[in-house]
Amino acid sequence: MEPQSVVYHLGGGTLPMGDKRKVYLNFRNNLVMLAKNLPFGELIWKIPFRIILDIVAAFQALIKGNGTTFISIVHAQMDFLEWIFIGERVRNYPKIKMKNLGGVYKGSVAWEYFISKKRTFSEIVNVKE
Repeated sequence: MEPQSVVYHLGGGTLPMGDKRKVYLNFRNNLVMLAKNLPFGELIWKIPFRIILDIVAAFQALIKGNGTTFISIVHAQMDFLEWIFIGERVRNYPKIKMKNLGGVYKGSVAWEYFISKKRTFSEIVNVKE
């Protein structure tokens, strides 16, 4: 039996846009998600590349006068690195290879957004809403 529910996701509606806690959680959790799910061959280059992009985003915020966002991103980076090198990373679930997952976007969302100027999910994945 297939569920017939429709879920409308607000996308972080609990915390307001630009909230320092939301920025911190978004940056830290994205790095953790990559670290937990990428195969090693992708992990060794994607994590450093993502950290560089995050540093660029932090300095962009600082240049625009948003020191709070800068501090939140730096804090997220430091906590992620502590988690990688010191923290306990126990997996209580079986690891599923990303290539076996449905709905995983194979390209770079950052590239599509910043370089190709695609601003919505449907533009990035070429679907009609």
